[in-house]
Amino acid sequence: VQGTYTMTLSDSTGEYAGNYNYTFVKTRGPQTLNSTEGALTSGVTKSGSIVAADIDVFTFQAAVGESMQFSFYDTTYNEFSPWVKIFDPTGKLLTQGSTGDGLSLSLTALKLAGTYTITLSDKSGVYAGTYDYTFVKTPGPQTLNNTEGALTSGVTKSGMIVSADIDVFTFQAAVGESMQFSFYDTTYNEFSPWVKIFDPTGKLLTQGSTGDGLSLSLTALKLAGTYTITLCDRSGVYAGLYNYTFVKTPIAHVFNTLKGTAASGLIESDLLEIV
Repeated sequence: VQGTYTMTLSDSTGEYAGNYNYTFVKTRGPQTLNSTEGALTSGVTKSGSIVAADIDVFTFQAAVGESMQFSFYDTTYNEFSPWVKIFDPTGKLLTQGSTGDGLSLSLTALKLAGTYTITLSDKSGVYAGTYDYTFVKTPGPQTLNNTEGALTSGVTKSGMIVSADIDVFTFQAAVGESMQFSFYDTTYNEFSPWVKIFDPTGKLLTQGSTGDGLSLSLTALKLAGTYTITLCDRSGVYAGLYNYTFVKTPIAHVFNTLKGTAASGLIESDLLEIV
């Protein structure tokens, strides 16, 4: 119902006096934010901090059909328990999550165009803490490091994920072409790679996650343009190393000395051979 809402606050017993801090956030609407909040940049891992009773607020613009991911990690290692909520442009709660360590939230095929809001607070409102977070929206420009970005067909490379990180890769494709993406966890710890592939409109086409590695493929692509692949830890908590190989057909490939002709060869983890 539209109108004036009222909040009351008192001691539950009515016996005791005290001082308190509070934060109010309404979605949708203008926000008064500090320098670590506000508009999100896709592909960048940043840090934030929460004091008791605090609520951090972030925003991003999206068009109909686009997708997004938000990964966060508690770097405090105390009682602080991050609680993240994502709201659509009307203020409707779309998804939320809270753990003692971190989490990765995602939304695909967004139904409304406009300003989306993400809030982060301590679940109890009591504890202070610090956290890292990464936001990725597809499609769209990405701010990437030197191990991410445009993929080269036929080349096996290495990557690294830190807590709350999301690595982003892109490739160009024409209608009817096909692709494969093979990846392998080289860390042998709790790190569990989670890979998603999006079409040029931001639609999620396929995804996969295992404790070790996986090979994903798409055939007869229906749209021409820039496709996006994201890779993160499924929980958002663990760091790790990985190898990956991307192959698109038909296209000129980068071969090693054994590939390109019929011969004997060796397949290593995550490697796609082309003959």
